[in-house]
Amino acid sequence: METKAIIFDMGGVLVDLNLERCIEEFKKIGFEDVGQYLNRYRQLGLFGMLEGGELDEEGFYRELASHCRPGITNEEMKYAFLCALDGMDPRIPDSLRRLSKKYKLYILSNNNPLTVGDFHRMLDEAGHPAEELFEDTFYSFQLKLQKPSLEIFQYVLEHIDFEPGEMLFVDDSVTNLEVAQKFGIRTALMIQGSDLEELINANI
Repeated sequence: METKAIIFDMGGVLVDLNLERCIEEFKKIGFEDVGQYLNRYRQLGLFGMLEGGELDEEGFYRELASHCRPGITNEEMKYAFLCALDGMDPRIPDSLRRLSKKYKLYILSNNNPLTVGDFHRMLDEAGHPAEELFEDTFYSFQLKLQKPSLEIFQYVLEHIDFEPGEMLFVDDSVTNLEVAQKFGIRTALMIQGSDLEELINANI
């Protein structure tokens, strides 16, 4: 079946991740056991509540401040959290632009308003705004659904006008890919640092 749509995860696929740096920055501001809450694929505790849409940004800062040193500012906490994003491979924006000429592009990501905002900033600075590249974005904090739940994939299928076999889903989590496969969606595993366009072309 011909591929007509490509669905991308964000972190670890379109943006590099550096959780080790993020954890170190949080420790510097007093959150010593932050490592037990941060995960490459799905966050726990208050980070999971932000990702799942149970906390908004201001509520997140209020909860987070109780784990940090007295007098901590929102900007300091935001900086520590955004250290989880390690920049974007300079090849990515142009690859997305070329792919968008041939396929409908989407994002499906367990994410939060802080890191999503930084991702969109990266694309803006590269001259390829997200709204010009992607037909739609499916973020966990907006949907209040998270991968690898069956419900989030069902939601995506109901909102993309293609058959599952016409979609290619690119993620860095084997678990997420296995759930997508249950719906008949084709999949490709991204290894951080790999050439995204080569991966797509090898799996189309």
